[in-house]
Amino acid sequence: MEKKETLPYNSIICGDCLEVLSTLPENSVDLIVTSPPYADSRKNVYGGVAPKSYPEWFYPRSKEFLNDFCTRGKIDWHKLVRFNSGHNK
Repeated sequence: MEKKETLPYNSIICGDCLEVLSTLPENSVDLIVTSPPYADSRKNVYGGVAPKSYPEWFYPRSKEFLNDFCTRGKIDWHKLVRFNSGHNK
């Protein structure tokens, strides 16, 4: 995918963040809606990621979306409590 110079105002972009976010200009994202961990339940899409391996799987994706965030950007991160609760140890 080719890097974009600008984005239309109020755009909704759906896709794999490793592919899509690398094409966006820095500081161009105001909101990210995500629902991790879901990789284990989407084996046909991601090859299956066990909960124990999820942090290593998710780290490159989180780096990518943090690069594109605006100063006042927000993340709507479902299941964050479960992810950080030690449930996946």
